[in-house]
Amino acid sequence: MRKLSLHGARAAASVLPVAQFRFAACALLSMFVVSALQADAPPTVASSKPPARNKLGSNRAPEPRTKSAAAAKPNILVIVLDDIGMDQMSFPPFNWNAAPESPSLPVLAEIAAHGVSFRNFWATPECSPSRASMLTGRQSLRTGVVTAIVDPMLPITQLHPSEVTVPKLLAGAGYISGMLGKYHMGGGSENTPPGYGYEAPSATLGVDFYDGYWDLPPSVDSTIGGQTAIGTYDCGGIGGFTVRGAACFPNGMCVENVNPYQAMAMGATPLLKADGTLAATCAEGVCSGINFEALNAYYVWSRTITTANLALRPELPQREYLTSFISRRTAEWIENARESGQPWIAFSMHSSAHTPIQTPPPSLTGPAVTNVSCALSGVGFRQQFKLMAQSLDKSIGNMLVDLGLGSRVNGVFELGDLQAANTMLLIVNDNGTYGYDVLPPFDPQRSKQTVFESGVRSACIIAGVGVQGPARAVDEIVSITDLFGLLCETAGVDWTKVETPSRRIDCKPMMPYLTNPNQGAIREFDFAMYKQGSFAEGAVGPCIMQGSVVDGLITSDSLCVANGGCWAGGSVVAPYPNTNYCDIASTDPKNAIYPCGGTNYCMLPPELQDQCPAGSTWAAPPSLVQYAVRHGHWKLIVQQLPTCLAPEDCGIRLYKLKTPVAPYVPGIEGEEGDEGVWNPLIDDMPTVARLEYELLKAELIRMILSEPTSLSDGNLDGVVDGADIAGVLNEWGSMGFWDATQDGVVDGNDLACVLNAWGDNPFPIANVPECLLLSEVTLVHEYQLDGNYNDSVGTDVVAQPLGGTLVDGGYVFGANQGLVVAVDGLDLSDFAIEFEMKVNATQFAFSKLLDFFNRTEDRGFYRGPTGAVFQILPPFGPMSATTLPLGVTTTVRLARDGGTRLLSASVNGVVQWVMPDPLGLAIPPSDGNITFFADDSVTNYVETCSGSVNWIRISSNTAK
Repeated sequence: MRKLSLHGARAAASVLPVAQFRFAACALLSMFVVSALQADAPPTVASSKPPARNKLGSNRAPEPRTKSAAAAKPNILVIVLDDIGMDQMSFPPFNWNAAPESPSLPVLAEIAAHGVSFRNFWATPECSPSRASMLTGRQSLRTGVVTAIVDPMLPITQLHPSEVTVPKLLAGAGYISGMLGKYHMGGGSENTPPGYGYEAPSATLGVDFYDGYWDLPPSVDSTIGGQTAIGTYDCGGIGGFTVRGAACFPNGMCVENVNPYQAMAMGATPLLKADGTLAATCAEGVCSGINFEALNAYYVWSRTITTANLALRPELPQREYLTSFISRRTAEWIENARESGQPWIAFSMHSSAHTPIQTPPPSLTGPAVTNVSCALSGVGFRQQFKLMAQSLDKSIGNMLVDLGLGSRVNGVFELGDLQAANTMLLIVNDNGTYGYDVLPPFDPQRSKQTVFESGVRSACIIAGVGVQGPARAVDEIVSITDLFGLLCETAGVDWTKVETPSRRIDCKPMMPYLTNPNQGAIREFDFAMYKQGSFAEGAVGPCIMQGSVVDGLITSDSLCVANGGCWAGGSVVAPYPNTNYCDIASTDPKNAIYPCGGTNYCMLPPELQDQCPAGSTWAAPPSLVQYAVRHGHWKLIVQQLPTCLAPEDCGIRLYKLKTPVAPYVPGIEGEEGDEGVWNPLIDDMPTVARLEYELLKAELIRMILSEPTSLSDGNLDGVVDGADIAGVLNEWGSMGFWDATQDGVVDGNDLACVLNAWGDNPFPIANVPECLLLSEVTLVHEYQLDGNYNDSVGTDVVAQPLGGTLVDGGYVFGANQGLVVAVDGLDLSDFAIEFEMKVNATQFAFSKLLDFFNRTEDRGFYRGPTGAVFQILPPFGPMSATTLPLGVTTTVRLARDGGTRLLSASVNGVVQWVMPDPLGLAIPPSDGNITFFADDSVTNYVETCSGSVNWIRISSNTAK
């Protein structure tokens, strides 16, 4: 072991090899900083390195370059924050919030004071989808990046190489591009097609250079390099600001009198004594006993470097505080880009303040660094999160100073003249704050990973080139997809030309908000969604977090625990016996307890939670899919729950959001029973609310159906054809984009899928939540068939029998017999026809159940040879999964929504299929008849059945 003291620094450095000298120089530099802090130097000068200076020898903002800004294309710096939601923005013009726990973010505040801040900006609920949407201008339902990507998630949920991205478009305009920090739009090399693993930043995204951490920081190393028992140090480090001790570097060098966290930021590991406590001197521990390859959250992590010709994963981990690394490497890349003479765009993609929560180094926190616990169960978790956010803010300031885009005057950050520097600076957060860290008045139960306002409303600040009338706020609704167009337009690229019929763009113009302080609303609707990721069977399990089950995301017990959850996968080794909520749920109160982590969780469905055994904690089911669409202050949220909860597996709510008034009125969704909260399927709503609901519902369905999709369309070109066969053959035997069966390997089964799906991609009817297809309609006619054919609603429209008889409260019909109900001039463009029937026998393979055209056309609603029901408009519609067996009483419903023009069929209350009817081919003519069970003349009246019907109901909103 070599001991290095401050007094012997020069001599020691003079004899070290070059590589070791670099380690020592970094260590000495950081120790001098720590000594300055000890000597009561102002905290604002604390840094892991001295402020960079521009070529004029000053750390103030540079003078304009010799080439005029008007003659040069603007440079663009995009800084992405992670999990620092709107609730954390305490500075003007956001002014959230009144809580003392809110972080101080003076650098962001200074940028906002010189820029335009968007206060109704929607990101997506999670990290990966936001990054993908910003870079493609497309919502998650189009990119497939619907959730945070974790290995071994299948390629279908990763950014596709066919996407037209900002770096690809700007390259055509002469820009060079760099991404530094978190990529998180693809999987590791074992979970991606060949050539699209760690090569993805270049091969898929199109950046010229990438350097950073691939997805999420690793878990905290509570053993500090294996020197003590697991769980000893839950922050992965030791002590507060005044703590000093010894630390070791991987090369064997030992230093003393250094703060443990500062030592970690320098690349060292705190040295522990045999009893697991911090060693004061190098003689009290053994450096060779430290596992220097043990990953430790933000301080020791795996690095990835990618260029067009290189994808490098260094064997040894990077030993540098991740936030500082991202800022440092961003500044270094930009300095190199400036030397090239080309315009540049840089993406500084931070991980902070994403979990794992870990104490930042004193060089970023100053005396605020603390020794409170990082455990999720305590208040220290939120305090450490606050420090991480504040450290990120300072690190961003350091980077801007290094770049000459800002300065520190008496320790206070001042933004430089970005217009003179010909630079646009864009700050954006990727999603809402993690639930444990959400500050009032926002809602921790509806935060990150949800489409509620606390989960998607994020800060976006833009300064520099393009901004007219700075220091102002925009309250119009804006989407993260709109940044795609803004970045392109700033670079002089026409983004509107990249849209094709098979590649739809969701972006709306955003530049007018920067150039025109009086700009009105541009976007009519905003949209967000969350969906579980796709894994091979058994690769993922349920995790109980904050009283809710999380499905389709957590791949190991360690990842679950690291995020404050309790693992319910049934095993710590994949394939897991429990893969989702339904595997651990129960409808029997006596068998509903799932013990986990010392808590007895009650796994009853929501409607039975009041029957949970005493002493148990009810666990809420996960959302498989969440959709949100917003129009002004009106917002619709639809959630699809696990199928084992059917028919209560689809929930829908309409919200009227209040106008946000900081710091106490966030303008978020109310709770059940509050004013401005409705269940549109059962609640009486004011006329304006009903109109907004129909508008939002139609927009949501339009959005879902606007992306025809097929799992066999591996190149996302809108059609399954020969190119997809070539894709299957190219990826044969590996993970791939053509893994239509989603079993983790491309093989003959996927080739068969391609052949079966040949042709244009179908509309994704199955993705429309069933509860959107239900509506509160007015009963127009009801025939109880209890001894007569009269309408019990009271109209004079009597059902006319075509033979058959009334028997025991029902109507019995034979072959080509049935009932006829006159439309009687009604507008039935919106209708629901429901009846309870039993089929006793069939006279042909197909049996017509409903005819709307006086039995003169061979189309209508049919029962097929298997008992499935389908519609011929034309075209020939899908078959129902549930059948009408012979001799079994079944409730059948055919409905058409006048607003969305969608036709749907339900059997026993469960929606079987949905198909579009844009031309109104299923609408009964106002002067025609609705005929039940009798066939048409075109097929010579043979497509019939015999049976009985107990009642018939015809409802409509348009016929009122």
